[in-house]
Amino acid sequence: MDEQSKPTSRPKLGMNLSLPVFKTQEHPCPYLPGNYASELVVGSRGLDSAMYEKLMHQGFRRSGVMFYATDCPGCQACVPIRVPVDQFRLSKSQKRALNKNRDVEVRVLSEPLCDEARHELLCRYETFKHGGKNVPSFDEFEANFCFSTIHTIEMDYLIDGKLIGVGLVDVCPDSLSSVYFYFEPEYAKRSLGIFSALTEIQETGRRGLRYWHMGFVVRGCAKMDYKNTFRPHEVRDSLGFWSVPHARRKLNPRLGS
Repeated sequence: MDEQSKPTSRPKLGMNLSLPVFKTQEHPCPYLPGNYASELVVGSRGLDSAMYEKLMHQGFRRSGVMFYATDCPGCQACVPIRVPVDQFRLSKSQKRALNKNRDVEVRVLSEPLCDEARHELLCRYETFKHGGKNVPSFDEFEANFCFSTIHTIEMDYLIDGKLIGVGLVDVCPDSLSSVYFYFEPEYAKRSLGIFSALTEIQETGRRGLRYWHMGFVVRGCAKMDYKNTFRPHEVRDSLGFWSVPHARRKLNPRLGS
């Protein structure tokens, strides 16, 4: 991201602590064709997991070593979304995703691993998903997926010992935050993205944490609609309030029950 030279504002993090925020230049929106996007960016120096969690409450997300919030001209389509895990209930389709992947072993690592096997898996995934537009070099993989200024865990998904998926998850005092998930394209019909999300929700509850953050849902972008299926969820409005945007529906019992 290209940054302007002067901070535009300082988010309040409590205890008289504030951070400089820089606004990026406008660029084509990756989600809504024809729109332009810009971000507010906070540098990572001195940031820990507790401070990041406060930033998430204000609509920020982490990407590599940068922390950003959307600040797009004339658009508020990107809405922060999170799940209160003690209220979460499985839908029928989510229950089917769990059943499809009963043979998948999940291993939780204390930090991301950086090796050729994971880099090659990511490259296959990016080629499958985006036609090779975003295939990273090993150095880019290391910088954006392996290094974090806060506590980040890796969740590995394996079948018969073969690595088929990798999830990166930030650990905060009261929440887990999903960063990125990539998988082996030959297993695409297994709904691994949904399965990994459910696994992260379960891990959030296992740790006794309150929320699972899943980034932004983008109104008008069909490929992001799946995030609305994790219910009940809360979204952050333009005034900074988090609330459940829909009436609760009758769903299957909670995950893990």
